[in-house]
Amino acid sequence: MVQGGTNGASATASAAFTSLTTTDSNSIIIGVISDWNGMSGALSFRDAPVVNSLDFLSPSKTRGIHFYNTNSTVGLHNVGLLSPTSGGSSITVLEIKK
Repeated sequence: MVQGGTNGASATASAAFTSLTTTDSNSIIIGVISDWNGMSGALSFRDAPVVNSLDFLSPSKTRGIHFYNTNSTVGLHNVGLLSPTSGGSSITVLEIKK
């Protein structure tokens, strides 16, 4: 799900990612990725975010990732994971305008 930008979308993919068209310069993009299959391996992100939290919820091995990007330009941004892939992840992102 994408909120606050000009696009509306949701993504469920092997490596959760989505595109967001920001509408304000100097805004912040925040995001949450949930993975119900408990991905393992090194994380590789699109658009170089700051990762605030990586949570594992036992015993189901669910993983939650919280991140943000500072955005200096209006336009299309691809955000989320490049790897690893899990087959059961989803992403939600939101543009916070100044």
